[in-house]
Amino acid sequence: YKSVNITIVKTTLIATLLRYMYHRKNVLFFCNLPPLVRCEHSILYIHNLFFVNKPMWETRNSSLGLNLRKYLYYLWIKSSIHKVSLIGCQTREMRVLLKRNFQHESLELPFFDEIRYKMCNVEKLFDFFYPSSSGAHKNIERLLSAIEKVNMYKRITVALTIGKGNEKILERIKVINQKYGNGTIVNLGLITHEDVLFFLLKSHALIFPSLKESLGLPLIESLQLNIPILSADLPYTHDVVINPIVFNPYSSEDIAAKMLDFVNGKLDSKKQALKIHNRLECLLGYFVKNRM
Repeated sequence: YKSVNITIVKTTLIATLLRYMYHRKNVLFFCNLPPLVRCEHSILYIHNLFFVNKPMWETRNSSLGLNLRKYLYYLWIKSSIHKVSLIGCQTREMRVLLKRNFQHESLELPFFDEIRYKMCNVEKLFDFFYPSSSGAHKNIERLLSAIEKVNMYKRITVALTIGKGNEKILERIKVINQKYGNGTIVNLGLITHEDVLFFLLKSHALIFPSLKESLGLPLIESLQLNIPILSADLPYTHDVVINPIVFNPYSSEDIAAKMLDFVNGKLDSKKQALKIHNRLECLLGYFVKNRM
């Protein structure tokens, strides 16, 4: 990767830890963890919910090793969050959690690419599109169940982006297509960001049942492209979308009901808009001001 303004340095774990011990100024700590020494005019940007929730020591859904790592990160942040000048985060949910769990105020400074083009009268290929990985929190299994339920009443087409190696999910997609017809679920595999935008435009709506998101970038991109959103009734949706169409993400029946309402035209009157604003200039402006 080559850039006039950016230098990427391959490093080791030890070298990375040592950098957190250097006294520096005007640094953006973008990896969720604060420096271990005071760094003036610097910002800690926390963008991952994993780091802001208190460890609960529940091993039912995660390993003991993962919980231990989470606890160590919690102690790191708790002891050093005051060693920067400003805490930045993406959403109201993150700001509330930072205040509750670390007793520290933060600023909402979300940033994202602003999509400049709009396309009208694009031929649609799919009823719904869900760009995601196959991680458990992406809720693919319940979405597949919902797709089956909808197809019992009305044929729909859904595009997914599940990569190779997820045999259980891929096999279930195959079974659904055999049952309801090829093309019911089109798995695009791993695709580029440009392809995500292209297939958003080729879809009637974004379906987004994810159980955990720090921001939910596809929601922002869909709204910029004037693509309707059906999303989980969780804080990240309400932080980003004005007038959201929501469902209970833990109920495949409720997901299916909202999908069916949408394809039957019952939700056409819903007018959605983006609730947050791009604060990149504000974020970068902090460093410019303190360098003058």
